[in-house]
Amino acid sequence: MSQIGDGVYILKIGRMKHVLFSDEITALTSAFDWLFETNEKGESVLAPKLTTNHFKELRSCLHVLHGPGDALDNITYNQFVWLQTYHSILDDSEPMYLDELINIIYKTNNGKQQVKNIRRLHADVKTVILWYYLGTLNYLSERFPNVLNGSGDGDYAINVFDNQQRIIDSLAEGDVTKKEQVRESFLYDALYSMEMAAIRMEEMEKLQKN
Repeated sequence: MSQIGDGVYILKIGRMKHVLFSDEITALTSAFDWLFETNEKGESVLAPKLTTNHFKELRSCLHVLHGPGDALDNITYNQFVWLQTYHSILDDSEPMYLDELINIIYKTNNGKQQVKNIRRLHADVKTVILWYYLGTLNYLSERFPNVLNGSGDGDYAINVFDNQQRIIDSLAEGDVTKKEQVRESFLYDALYSMEMAAIRMEEMEKLQKN
């Protein structure tokens, strides 16, 4: 974008050029409020707030891939564990990790998950799916603050998978036979259970102090 006059700008998109006025620029940038936020330094940083999955179905060659509902409302807790695990090791120089992350929540009609189908997707589609995941993670952090406090910033410990296994063990009350049941429970059911347990624990600690 370049300025060509007082409050008049030229926006180039590919071979097309568009003349825009200041108020149009303001309206255009406000349309991306869901994608950015201003940090403490006054810098605009990427912070997706997208919770709607706009790609519930994807086509990869001859395969149709089915994805999760809005705000990950129909995935299992075990899938969420693996999403967090691959999120913790995402690296721009290693696109395979993003492919693996997306592969966790997209599958074919017969229920199979094959990462080779994900590799064929356009990079822009993969980016929007990642924004959807990050936006949902921020949403979950606000909805379940005692469980996911601070997990929306992407600053995960290397042992994120081990930490999740400890949570599963806690929900199963140390009973090995119940761990698979916890893993296959719906994400929101597990988070509600953990949130209420954390609240009860906090209330008990307050009573003990008094």
